[in-house]
Amino acid sequence: MGRGRTVAVVRARVALWKRLSDDGFSMYAIGQAVGRHHTTVMHALRK
Repeated sequence: MGRGRTVAVVRARVALWKRLSDDGFSMYAIGQAVGRHHTTVMHALRK
């Protein structure tokens, strides 16, 4: 895994994205806020 992809970092990142999604933010808005493509957010939340 590369830098920024340790298990703890990935879990924390996905937890934040899940919380934002639950609070009504769109995948696009979450992606824009964290500098990722919205499909990256969608894929992570499906797992």
